[in-house]
Amino acid sequence: MHTVADNLRIDSLVVTERQLQYSRVRLHEWMQKIVSVLRCDQIMSEERKATIATVRYQ
Repeated sequence: MHTVADNLRIDSLVVTERQLQYSRVRLHEWMQKIVSVLRCDQIMSEERKATIATVRYQ
């Protein structure tokens, strides 16, 4: 037999589990954003180096 307190505890556990999953998804999205920004920055700096190199050799 579940008491009201038990039911509340179960409900709050379900809620925190959902919040955890949501937070995990959000965190994953942020990580991907950061990685893509870093990649973009890396590509930009590579292009910049290439441009500087070609300017130097002309």
